[in-house]
Amino acid sequence: MKVKHVLSFCCGIILALNSHVYGESFKEDAHSNQPQEIINKCPHKHHHSHSHKEICQRGQRGRRGPIGPMGPPGTNGQNFNNYVSAFNENITSLTPPENLIFDTPLAINGISYNGATGVFTINTSGVYSISIGSVTNMQDGATFSLLINNSPIGPNDFSLPPGNISIILDLQAGNTIALQYTSAIILQIPMISISINQIGT
Repeated sequence: MKVKHVLSFCCGIILALNSHVYGESFKEDAHSNQPQEIINKCPHKHHHSHSHKEICQRGQRGRRGPIGPMGPPGTNGQNFNNYVSAFNENITSLTPPENLIFDTPLAINGISYNGATGVFTINTSGVYSISIGSVTNMQDGATFSLLINNSPIGPNDFSLPPGNISIILDLQAGNTIALQYTSAIILQIPMISISINQIGT
């Protein structure tokens, strides 16, 4: 019986000391409605429980910071320097099948052209864009074929409305390009243009 009284007396002293030294924190942990994890992480957890919620609430979002400096420029893209732009100016008629002769080259570089046959030769393998256009209306029934290595490619026997038609091809060095007139009628030539440009490898 004496041992039990002594233990009860000692426990009472320890609880009294804890209540005196850690009273506010003890009461707050026991009675606060906030989760224990939030209380422990809050830097103001030793304040009174009545003001604890206000102190530990998330504040408003701050203002957006200033825009950072511009980054360095990127590297330049690859420049392809193989092209031709030409049109016919002095030919007045064509008899099928006959290649159109582009007698007025506007610009040419890296692509060969035979002015007697109307054949262009690719000197550098790559991806090329070929555009063909007419500035006026064609005669009814006038059609053309785009020849690659003397064989029609793309829409065979196509007509040329005012404007351009384009095709993109993967060509090899040595490939040839020509525009051939294929209709059965003799064509009175309007002005027709062609442009060939390398756009990729």
